[in-house]
Amino acid sequence: MDSHDNLATVIEALLFVAGEPIPIGKLAQLSNSSVVEVQIAVQKLQEAAYTRGIRVLEHDRMISLVSAPHLASYVEKLIKEEILG
Repeated sequence: MDSHDNLATVIEALLFVAGEPIPIGKLAQLSNSSVVEVQIAVQKLQEAAYTRGIRVLEHDRMISLVSAPHLASYVEKLIKEEILG
């Protein structure tokens, strides 16, 4: 495993625990990495997640974990169930 793969796992864990978007600069700070290294690791995460139930979304230099769009109906069921009981 190269250093970008290892960084990708660190970023994945941070995003999972945060539960909300994290700025790229904050991810760099938390992982003791450069912004460029974080961008490369995020790209690796995006590629790895492509066939899974999650996606790694980058928008306005913020990174987040989101559910895959094609699984929206399942996610919607869960959310409705939690809200309505």
